[in-house]
Amino acid sequence: MTADSYYNENTFQPSYDLDASDQYSQYAPTPGYPGRTPMSRYELSPSPGYTQNDLGELCQYHPKNPRILQLSEWDDEIPSGELPASYIRYTIEWKVMVNKRIISQNTEEDIALTPSAYWSTTLRRKLEKLLEGKAFRKGRVRSDDTSIVVSVNNLFQRNLTRRFDNLDIDWAGVENKLLMLAELFRRGKKLRLSITFKYVEDDHCTMHVT
Repeated sequence: MTADSYYNENTFQPSYDLDASDQYSQYAPTPGYPGRTPMSRYELSPSPGYTQNDLGELCQYHPKNPRILQLSEWDDEIPSGELPASYIRYTIEWKVMVNKRIISQNTEEDIALTPSAYWSTTLRRKLEKLLEGKAFRKGRVRSDDTSIVVSVNNLFQRNLTRRFDNLDIDWAGVENKLLMLAELFRRGKKLRLSITFKYVEDDHCTMHVT
């Protein structure tokens, strides 16, 4: 998947047909201001300090901010790079720690699917497979906690940091933060989720992932 930031801008100018009374009235002298022509009621009057370029930008059409692809809209046969630019793309950098030691680090790039849906359809299975392929001293590990940081490459935007017990992740807050960053994404900024899965060895545990 690739993250493309793109939007169309269509400038427009209002067009009006003046009736006969309008055509005469716009040139009639204004009482109390001899020799001056009044402003037409269709003429745009800028606020003090606005330039003509500023007014042009104000009149430009801006589409809605990008949104996150929902599971109901997802088709795994369509590459993310072929999706409309109205969808947010982000990167997931995730690592697994056992007894405070990093045993694996991975990166998932250009994701368009909501984090909750990507977790349930893809990432959780990758995590389980990773742990099943590892040999641990006590034979089993159990989930201790999970931490997530939502960030963007913008110095003026604060990161969102959340910690959850075990794998009980509340994805709603994470997805809301991504939506809050949609305007920055549209401007070309990169969105990132950094996830740390922390485990501890436990010889009483019967499963790798809990």
